[in-house]
Amino acid sequence: MKLNYDCSTFLKNCDSAWIQYSLNEKSDKANLKEDLKKAILSDEKIISLIEECKNWPDSPLLRHNDAKHIIHKICLLLDLGLDINDIQMKEIAKKILANQSDEGQFLTLLTIAKSFGGSGEASMQWILCDYPILLYILIKLGFKGNTKVKESIIFLKQ
Repeated sequence: MKLNYDCSTFLKNCDSAWIQYSLNEKSDKANLKEDLKKAILSDEKIISLIEECKNWPDSPLLRHNDAKHIIHKICLLLDLGLDINDIQMKEIAKKILANQSDEGQFLTLLTIAKSFGGSGEASMQWILCDYPILLYILIKLGFKGNTKVKESIIFLKQ
């Protein structure tokens, strides 16, 4: 379906720092990208989101399609331009890396209801629909070569 308007013009005229950062991500204008990154990190909504995400794995995952869960918010921060060079993201990555099963899966705080075979209590576990999100976060943060991440990828491939 063809759109009746030019999306790129709309986006280029948008005032949101994270949209401008994404549009200029491949730019060789280091000062522009640095200024946009500072604007992203000073935005009240982003600051609030970062503070919430730093509490990972707080707030157990109750259902895998909960877009309000912290793991999805961490992905959003990455998509908005945050990366491993941001101290907040380093802290989150360390927490994720510290929670891995013996088999290689990255764990998150889950509550699986008794009616679905769980205990009904929150505990660090993994489920197939959500553990790849943690893996994605670590890869996006530059940990693809990390031994723990490699183990996790091998497990996922099996």
